[in-house]
Amino acid sequence: MSWHTSLIDGPIEIYRDGELLEGYHLNVAPWLVTEGLAAYAVVPGNPVRIMLGGATGWLKFPDEVTARVLLADYWIEDGTEE
Repeated sequence: MSWHTSLIDGPIEIYRDGELLEGYHLNVAPWLVTEGLAAYAVVPGNPVRIMLGGATGWLKFPDEVTARVLLADYWIEDGTEE
């Protein structure tokens, strides 16, 4: 069970002003940061992991359960990617 790795990397640590942000963080393809997920978007002060070397979006959820509910289409239950 994992995230669809071509679209989501995580969980990862996100820092702002040298401080670790609390929560469950994901590094995502930018088009996954939709209007419905805008409330979860964050901008790290110094990103250390960039998605596929290109444009990246970062999402911060209170926990993994919330992330899995909101991004259910990108969670791979059997370990294989479609």
